[in-house]
Amino acid sequence: MATALDAAIWMVEELNSKGRLFQAHADRTIAQEFGEQFVYVNENGNLAIGEPVLSHFRTMTKGEAVWAAEGFYWRKKTTDDPYGERKVNL
Repeated sequence: MATALDAAIWMVEELNSKGRLFQAHADRTIAQEFGEQFVYVNENGNLAIGEPVLSHFRTMTKGEAVWAAEGFYWRKKTTDDPYGERKVNL
């Protein structure tokens, strides 16, 4: 049986291999490969990743990844990103 940690590990592997991880790809894949219990429909009616998965992902990528809010994806942190920030503009 898959766990939230399994889904988060997949997210990290995807980010590391591709340099970016789009929310839409991640939530669909997590639902299909790991189970519907790890996603939910948010207030806007969109599929979203559950907090247990995101908590593991944040812990594993601290200082290494940022959320590009305008593009709805995570990417590897660069030297141009503000120190200590996990959410950035494109």
